[in-house]
Amino acid sequence: MKAVSAVILTDGLRPGEVAAVGLLMGAILLPLGMSGAIGRVARLIPQSVSAGLQLGLGILMAVLGVGL
Repeated sequence: MKAVSAVILTDGLRPGEVAAVGLLMGAILLPLGMSGAIGRVARLIPQSVSAGLQLGLGILMAVLGVGL
């Protein structure tokens, strides 16, 4: 969720695109959460990938903040 928010902020998506992303994420995460598969999917992603994604998006947001 944080990654999607950061991408929305840094890429300047239009409102329709933001709504579409919200609907798609809901359609994907609802069945994963209800079935308990979200834990298995989360275990497949290495911690280094998650940390790298957070760092990269944090840098993008910092650059955006400096630009403002």
